[in-house]
Amino acid sequence: MSQPTAHLLALADFNDARLDEDEATAKAADGDEIEATPSLWGTKYLTLRGDHDDRHTAELPADLADHIARHDPARVLAEVAAKRLLIANWRDLILRIDAETDPEKRELLALTRHGLDQVAHQFAAVHAAHPDYQESWRP
Repeated sequence: MSQPTAHLLALADFNDARLDEDEATAKAADGDEIEATPSLWGTKYLTLRGDHDDRHTAELPADLADHIARHDPARVLAEVAAKRLLIANWRDLILRIDAETDPEKRELLALTRHGLDQVAHQFAAVHAAHPDYQESWRP
């Protein structure tokens, strides 16, 4: 395995691990839906709906409540699934390029991979403060 391939596969592993963390946190939230419900004086409270009785938070600034509701567990799980698929396809492409013997096919695969490389670097950069993040992954 070439050094660039090993580097990219380590980046894929890092992204997979962050997706695992996001997925675990969303599943632990125990709420299928979070709704920002208007209250008084421009504030809102969150209504958490799931397999339990509805629960409510204290009043929050409306913008903050809207932000939290927009990133409810169901949405996070959908984003994790979409990103996981992209990373899996990218990982397959990395390995396929190394195995390709036809120079023309290899060049076309490399062009396709280049765009996905950029996406994967951006995914990782969101977690640049993580102790496992490598500066060489910075876009």
